[in-house]
Amino acid sequence: MRAIFFSFFLASFLWGSYPLKSYKLHCLSCHGKRGVAMVLPSDKAAIQWKRFFARKKHTPALSIGEKEEAILLKFMEEHAADSDRPTVPGL
Repeated sequence: MRAIFFSFFLASFLWGSYPLKSYKLHCLSCHGKRGVAMVLPSDKAAIQWKRFFARKKHTPALSIGEKEEAILLKFMEEHAADSDRPTVPGL
């Protein structure tokens, strides 16, 4: 029983941190550098992020798979300006 609980806890812990890692890998790899505007999930409302991902006009975003895109969209929506937990710079 303990092994099942531990494996469930470990899986949920690892999954919980994956969207942030994905955001850092796919978004901040370019948007965190000089010359390219910084992008935060709180820059837009959730509906704006849905529209952004639906249009598929961002060239680097076209190179990721659909699963990865869904994970990024969910992260952006969960931390959007109109969410319960918006991302705030410096906190």
